[in-house]
Amino acid sequence: MINRIKTSMLYLIAGSEMFGVRFVVASTELLWGISLLVDATIFNNHPHMVLDSFLSPYIWSFMFICLGLVHMRGIFRLQIHDKLSVVAILGSSVLWWWVVVTSFIISYPLKTEIIIAISCSWLFVRMEHINKTTHLEDKE
Repeated sequence: MINRIKTSMLYLIAGSEMFGVRFVVASTELLWGISLLVDATIFNNHPHMVLDSFLSPYIWSFMFICLGLVHMRGIFRLQIHDKLSVVAILGSSVLWWWVVVTSFIISYPLKTEIIIAISCSWLFVRMEHINKTTHLEDKE
């Protein structure tokens, strides 16, 4: 019984495609981008004040919306291992970690931002693992 649970958990962590996680990341990025377009004063809130000093809220919005759309494109076309998707998930990972780290300058980031940053990083690690194993299988 323990071995079966252990095997199932290992498959979920290292063997699944993680479409759900990618969908949550894409949805979060689209919602952040849209909310920044609707209300550019969102960065006046305490944890995100430092982000406004780096770039305009509209530029942040553009980046979030573009990355969210690229992720949605990959999900709906089932093309999550192409080069554009790899670049997008790396970009998302860097962007979300930037939000988390800069939020630490002022106060503490929201827990959801930390979760999204970790999820993006894990998706990138998983994507590279899947790409390497897929290339190895293609060579055989």
